[in-house]
Amino acid sequence: TLPAGFLLIASGLTNAKLRSDYRKCLLVLCSDVGLAAESKSG
Repeated sequence: TLPAGFLLIASGLTNAKLRSDYRKCLLVLCSDVGLAAESKSG
């Protein structure tokens, strides 16, 4: 699944809209993980 993910990201980088969507998704994911880690530690 990892290579497939890399391919998906690589193909997404060629598409501006996909790239912005991916960045948005990544930001949401990072914030979610950060909140989860925060609630766990706190």
